[in-house]
Amino acid sequence: MVTLQTEDWLAALKMLQEGSVEDFEISFVNRGGVRGVLAGIEGFMPFSKMCTGLSGINAAQQYKSLVSTLPGLNLRVKVVSVDVDSRTMILSERAAIMEDAMDKLKAGDVVDAVVRNLVPYGAFVSIKDPQTSELTGGHGLLHISDMSWDHVAVPEDAVQPGDEIQCKIKAVDKERQRIYFSLKLMEDDPLTQTLDKLFSVDLRDTVTEVPVNIPQGVKDICAELEKEEGIDSVVLGRQAEERRVVSQDLELWISKEVLEDGYVLVTRAGRTVQELKVTTKLDVDVIKSAVQKVLQRLA
Repeated sequence: MVTLQTEDWLAALKMLQEGSVEDFEISFVNRGGVRGVLAGIEGFMPFSKMCTGLSGINAAQQYKSLVSTLPGLNLRVKVVSVDVDSRTMILSERAAIMEDAMDKLKAGDVVDAVVRNLVPYGAFVSIKDPQTSELTGGHGLLHISDMSWDHVAVPEDAVQPGDEIQCKIKAVDKERQRIYFSLKLMEDDPLTQTLDKLFSVDLRDTVTEVPVNIPQGVKDICAELEKEEGIDSVVLGRQAEERRVVSQDLELWISKEVLEDGYVLVTRAGRTVQELKVTTKLDVDVIKSAVQKVLQRLA
């Protein structure tokens, strides 16, 4: 029998504060979710906060079809909201499983996932178990800026609800219980090259620490980069000479080499390949935008 004793509500508030995972038995089902007693108080768990047996994207429809089998089911849940005045306690199985999922995930992991729904700024996706294809409860945001290296105007240009995708974990925020996903990190940034990739084996023999002849194209790039707001300086680094002309067009890349106070850029003008060390506090997205603007001005 459900009681409304003060100690019961204090226990509920303690579970909420500590974020503990508790055993919960479903008593009955209504149109919005399930109810049952936890610590002497009737708690409610919306379908949106459940994931047991979830194999698709419309939880409400799926669980309605299981209305006869849900009562008596035991789940591991967390208390996510307590309102003593209105006598309500909200539970979440998804939050309990999410905590377990975050303990097992790290940035850079590749996972199978299903797109659940779209929002103006991206899509929410849920991780699938590669063995059973069941959703594991791990879920999070695939931001629109992480859908492609190319510009994506609206999320539906890249993904649709129900799409099965393979993506990378971009970040795991345990404190805020959030997982961030990325599709574009499954591929190399087309604007980013490592010096080793750019300099062929034959070319490395011609690398010099001190530039010899600076083509006008390289000088133009340096001058234009220094015009960009937030760039403090552009200094010439290593130089190499191609044995043949790969392209007459000016080319410019951001290297993956990490500097404490900026970035290493690589430019090719005719046969000359030149490193540029850019001192700046700007983040990489702003630098990439600056690189693209410089190339457009010099085209």
